[in-house]
Amino acid sequence: MSAASAGTTRRDHDLEIRVQSALAASNIPALRRLVVEALDGTVTLRGRVCSFYEKQLSHTHCRHVPGVDRLVDAIDVIAASRNRTAVA
Repeated sequence: MSAASAGTTRRDHDLEIRVQSALAASNIPALRRLVVEALDGTVTLRGRVCSFYEKQLSHTHCRHVPGVDRLVDAIDVIAASRNRTAVA
């Protein structure tokens, strides 16, 4: 591995850690479980959240991290199932 690619890998890893830390600071458990991948300033978020609001919050947390140039959203919104009772 060349020194240049080793540096990029380290920068990517450092960026992943910073984004994961920002998500971990959230009080929303689903954000803490998202997978973060970084490559040359492009951050991809993967995983599942329960609402579009949580998805938007993950974007906000990510974009506030220095070094994030682009965000790729691979997050699925999985609505929590609710027991619905028919009203007669």
